[in-house]
Amino acid sequence: LTLLLVSARPGLSQAPRPPELRVQGRQFIDGAGHVYIPRWVSGLTLLSRTPSQQKTFLDWAVKTGFNGVRVFAGAVTWAKLTPEHSLSALPLFLDQAAARGLAVEVTGLMDTGLGYDARAHTQALANIVAGRRGVVFELANEIGHPTQAKDLTPERLRAWGQEIVAPRGVVWAIGAGD
Repeated sequence: LTLLLVSARPGLSQAPRPPELRVQGRQFIDGAGHVYIPRWVSGLTLLSRTPSQQKTFLDWAVKTGFNGVRVFAGAVTWAKLTPEHSLSALPLFLDQAAARGLAVEVTGLMDTGLGYDARAHTQALANIVAGRRGVVFELANEIGHPTQAKDLTPERLRAWGQEIVAPRGVVWAIGAGD
């Protein structure tokens, strides 16, 4: 009964919300127009983990003082993560992070040298992250890395970002080059 009364008090039952992010110049700006400083932790292979393991990591991130997490959402051979599994696991993961007020940097393309359709994967990820607060979409990890397809260039990624991601209002970057 006490728990019910405490949780019914105004302001105590509201879950934290991830920041509403945009980019101004070289800075993130939150919904109130203030500079947002990312203090993010890498949870690169979290999509290959169970929802319970993801919750444990996200709870730890919040308790430790992080305000966001970076996750790989493509093929990660060494973590036995496939593009298909990434797409199916990402929505629940984003919901769990949002429930804790965490921003998420979703990195979409890794191990594209395996031959999966990188453009279609980018499109599918853009569909998932569109309309969600606190999501930054990094199109590719380590462009030019030997595990990436040779035709995955900064120019191609920039075109996909402008054509596929930008119209959805998602904050995005092509990713780090070689």
